[in-house]
Amino acid sequence: MHIGKESVVMVKTKISNLHKRIASSLLAIPLILFILYDTSGVGLLSLIAVLAILSIYELSSISNTSFVLGGVFHFAVLFSLFLIPLYFNFIFLVFVWGGLVYEIASHPRRRVCFWLYNIILAYTWYFVFQIDSLGGIFLVQALLLIWSVDSLAFLGGRWIGHTPLLKSVSPNKTLEGALCGLAVGLIWPFMFFKGGLVALACVIGDLVESRLKRLVKCKDSGYFLPGHGGVLDRIDSVAAGLPLYFFFLSIGVN
Repeated sequence: MHIGKESVVMVKTKISNLHKRIASSLLAIPLILFILYDTSGVGLLSLIAVLAILSIYELSSISNTSFVLGGVFHFAVLFSLFLIPLYFNFIFLVFVWGGLVYEIASHPRRRVCFWLYNIILAYTWYFVFQIDSLGGIFLVQALLLIWSVDSLAFLGGRWIGHTPLLKSVSPNKTLEGALCGLAVGLIWPFMFFKGGLVALACVIGDLVESRLKRLVKCKDSGYFLPGHGGVLDRIDSVAAGLPLYFFFLSIGVN
């Protein structure tokens, strides 16, 4: 009987968290309309500025680093990206991701991990602007794909997952959940197979952010989004998937 009560409580907790997650996700609707119909560009710029400040605030909080210094570094990197040729940015981003994965695997206690992730966040906003410059519809498509991968991975892991994906990184992420997310990418319209690669990047991005939080013994990066955690918890997949999506757009896919 005791076990039965625990199971009921667990199910109720899952449903409660799911309701919070769905409620917070409804914010995506005005965001999508905003991207599609705000042709001035001022709105998107303002939105990115707010998200950037919140993300750096969370990053500095969990890593116990200076918010001011992190913010200055972040925006300096972001502005410099627009002065560098696109192909150099792609190459440099690959090295940044490689360096981050190496650091969190080999020297996880060094704060350089969080400075590298700061650069990756700056690249996220850079690619948001790059995709939006092609048309708001492309940015919406990219976000819908990434959010769908993220949501199906979460739901699959929550309801049918039982095999840990990487227990040392995140005990709650499961192989079944990751496969659900990958399946979404593989069947995504106009992005067959390539959508699967974007989905794979999203899964990796989620794991990297989870590893960073685990290094500092933090469950959520913040509490701005009920049921979701913080801003970093919501853009980890975007940070990894968006550059790859833009790469496919740039070579004529979609």
